[in-house]
This record gives sequence, structure tokens and C-alpha cells, in this order.
Amino acid sequence: MTWSVEPEVDAWIARGAEISTEIGIDQSLSLESQRAAAGELSARLFSEYGEPGDQAVIKTFHQVPGPSGPVTVVQYRLPPAGPPMGGPTPVGSLADGPPVADSPSGGSLPPDSSSAGSAPTTSPLSGPPPGGLLPALLLLHGGGWAIGSVAEDIDDSLARFRASRGGCAVFDIEYRLAPEHVFPAGLEDAYAALCWLSGSALELGIDADRIILNGSSAGANLCAGLALLARDRGGPAVFAQVLEVPAVDLSDDGVWEQECADLANGIGTTKGIRTAYLAGHPASDPYVSPLLAADLSGLPPAHIITAEIDPLRDQGLAYARKLRQAGVPVSATCHLGALHGSAGIIGRLRDARLWQAEVVAAIRDFLR
Repeated sequence: MTWSVEPEVDAWIARGAEISTEIGIDQSLSLESQRAAAGELSARLFSEYGEPGDQAVIKTFHQVPGPSGPVTVVQYRLPPAGPPMGGPTPVGSLADGPPVADSPSGGSLPPDSSSAGSAPTTSPLSGPPPGGLLPALLLLHGGGWAIGSVAEDIDDSLARFRASRGGCAVFDIEYRLAPEHVFPAGLEDAYAALCWLSGSALELGIDADRIILNGSSAGANLCAGLALLARDRGGPAVFAQVLEVPAVDLSDDGVWEQECADLANGIGTTKGIRTAYLAGHPASDPYVSPLLAADLSGLPPAHIITAEIDPLRDQGLAYARKLRQAGVPVSATCHLGALHGSAGIIGRLRDARLWQAEVVAAIRDFLR
């Protein structure tokens, strides 16, 4: 099949290849060197094709309790209309959830262990803003479960955009990465962050009843798994989920064993990603592959965005259909000519800007 893409997308692909050659990105590099090279590639592409987020948004760092030590959470929010209220407030404890061995999803995760680890240290919390409690957006970055960071320019830009336009406070999660931390480490970090958000809502000035999940690619996979996990453990309520190019079926060899990076697959090489993340854990586990869950009922409403030139497109749309069959309110779109990662070309590509505007529109619509 011949794909039709905008010239800006062709230029972005070509420039990415040039920078990769200059940097010397190679699978033979050490893991640390690969991540450093990937970070440099991301930064250089963003400087040419990205667009900085709203600098009026206030950025605050928190260290919250995770299952194996503190998890870094970066908060983004517009400045309050008036002076902050209150002062430093201790973070509440995180309650353990019930066992999930017999959960509706059929998953194999142990009971909630989110309260384990060191005591939290956070920057001062100011309490509710003068205008009342804000909804919260829990954001999970992409990167194949192995790269990516809240420190990347593209992640900062998108978080600021959501905070300035979405009518919510954004909490960006620095979850642990594979292969050092295989499944379910990243998912458990996300669950710990969700528990912290809910338990500390008043101190953070957010509404615990309106927490939305948002992620792209691997981040969307974690969001979908987190919605299932929170339901099955009887954990904090998730208000809605916005999933971008979601990976929701890791059992599909046709997607996860591709050797070559080219325009037709849109995601680059996927060879080895699944192996590094799962390390032998069954891909059929519904917390790994939410599309395979036996029961999707009772999940929060969802909006799913897919890209036409992406091997994950069909499973994203299949997940939307399965959610609807389970009685979950869901909407879905597919962007023609879009690649797996082209939604980040916000400085050059109209469709990327429309994509990001759609994310914000979905968030605001859920909050009506």
C-alpha cells in the first residue's frame, strides 16, 4: 500500500535519520548510552520541529511513595487567581487494595503494594486554589517502556499545553523503565502515583473524583492497564482516559517482531521491545494487553486517538470497539497520514497541532 504523508512528515523522518547517524545511535551501545542518544535525538528534533509550552504554567516536583522507593511526579498548573492557601502539608498514607488473583480481568498482579518504600518528600503543597478544586490529569509518557522521561522537552511542552488549555492540573509520572525494571514495575509506579493523587487531593488542590488518565503509546498501555488495575483492586476512581496510539495487545507477533524501520510501519523497529519489557511474563496478561481482558465493564469513559500509518492502529480501534461492547462510553478517531510519533511535530505540522487540540477537547468534554 502506498501511504500519503505531508512534506513536513517526510522532512521530519529524514532529519531524524540524519541526527541518528550524527549521534551514532546503535543497538551495540550500552543501555545508558542508548538512552542518552535517544534523549539527544528527541531534544534536537524538538528544537527544530517542536514548540515550547506555555511558560506561565507553574512546574513543581514531588517525590511520592512507590513500591520500590520514591517516584518522581512533576506537577503543572496555571498560577492561581489569588495567593496560595495554607502551607506545607504532609502527604496522606496510601491504603492497600484487595487481592486481585480472582479479578474480573484475570490478571496476575499481587495485592496493592503502593504504600511500600520510603516516606514521601514533596515540595510544599498549597491547598485548594481560590477558585476551588481542579480536576487532575495523570500523564504517562511513551518510549517503548524503555526510554523517555519527564525531563524531555517534548514531554514538558505537552504537559504545559494540557495544563494551560485543559482546565486541569497535570501530574507527569517518571515511572521505572525496562529492561532494569520489567513488568509490572512501571504499572505499579503509575498505580502508586494514582493513589497519592487521590489520597493527597485536598492538599494538592485537586478533585479526587475527577482524575483523568492520559498517555501515548507505551504510556497509553500503562493508562489502560492502570484503569483495569484500579477497578480490580477497588482503588481510586478514574474519571476518564484519553489514549493516544495505544499499545493494547502485546501478544500480536505481527506488530512486535518487526525488524525494519520504514514509513509503512510508522513506529520504527519493534524487535526486542516486548521481550525487554516482559522478560518472559505472558503477553496475554490483561494488565499487559488490555485488549485481551475478559471483562472491560465498569471502566472509565475513553477517547482513543489512532494514526493511519501505525502498526498499532488496528488494535487501538479494536479496543475502542470492545470497550463499547462492554458498555463503556467511548469515542475514537484516526488521523489520516499520521505516523506513530508525528503528533509531536507541533511546530511544523497542522495535523499535529489539531491532534493536541483534540486531546485537550476530549479532556474538557469529559469535565463538562
